[in-house]
Amino acid sequence: MKNSRFIILALILGVLLLPACASNKDKQAQKHVAPPPAVTAEKSQGQNGIGEIIDEYEGKVVAKSARATLVRVDKDLDHDGVVGKADKCPGTPKGAPVDENGCWSIPVIQFDLNSMELNPAARSALDAVSSVLHVNKAVKLSIEGHACSAGDNAAYNNYLSLQRAQAVKDYLISRGVDGARMSVTGYGANQPVKDNNSRAHRIQNRRVEIVPIRD
Repeated sequence: MKNSRFIILALILGVLLLPACASNKDKQAQKHVAPPPAVTAEKSQGQNGIGEIIDEYEGKVVAKSARATLVRVDKDLDHDGVVGKADKCPGTPKGAPVDENGCWSIPVIQFDLNSMELNPAARSALDAVSSVLHVNKAVKLSIEGHACSAGDNAAYNNYLSLQRAQAVKDYLISRGVDGARMSVTGYGANQPVKDNNSRAHRIQNRRVEIVPIRD
């Protein structure tokens, strides 16, 4: 009878101790589980590493900045319709008509033979010049007179070319332009744009050229 009681007691203790043993085994098994792989900045197969992602991002930022710089360089800073390197005359006066190079297109003033009188076409061209000068007070003019070599009288041609330049200045003064903004020079027949062997060429040599100057 006593032996039976011991057997029953042993069975009960065995049942109670089994969960505790299992728990200890689980804890020991957990101690031997490999730790998760460390995260690194190196590139794994099929993925970008953190370092490469940063480099790529910075590269895009630099490229975007470079493009922005190019846009700024190519801007039409004087608003004359000619952009960037194609503009050979940066700082064109506001409202001035320009040629394909972005330079103020001022018509050459032509004169009849032995004349210093302004014809209607010349006065119309000078009206446009005066309008630009009224808007751009810092612009000055060099007014340069020329003559053809008809007659081969150098002294007379020098005088005539100077009077032609003065006629242009006087007209601009009459249109409200300050005379102090303009200088006049006569070159006689010394700077022809064409030879004087034909009537058409001599007409082109009898002229006044207006050159804008900025301080």
